[in-house]
Amino acid sequence: AFNDLKKLRMLYLSNNNLKYLDSKIFKHLVSLTDLSMHTNQIEKINSNTFNGLINLAKISLEKNKIRKIEADTFQNLSNLISVKLFENVTKFIDLIFNTDILHDEYEMKFEMRPKGVETTMNL
Repeated sequence: AFNDLKKLRMLYLSNNNLKYLDSKIFKHLVSLTDLSMHTNQIEKINSNTFNGLINLAKISLEKNKIRKIEADTFQNLSNLISVKLFENVTKFIDLIFNTDILHDEYEMKFEMRPKGVETTMNL
């Protein structure tokens, strides 16, 4: 679907009633830095969903129905500094981030908060 969009930097797929993300759907978006998929119906994130997004810095996945994020999902995203996951069905997500990928000059924000509660966990 995105094969010819190699220079695309921002992609907003929010409010589209998405339920499923095909594995490697974003693999050709090598310039993408900001991916927003909030307010959809996504339930699961596969480990290879974000493969190829070497410049991705921010992912917004809040207000979905995410129950599971597979291990190593964010492992090869060396520029990732922000993941928003609040207002999902998930009660607990295992630590799925490899802290070796984080840049020293950045503090990665992992946001997951229940409705009405403001919290940010920095990794």
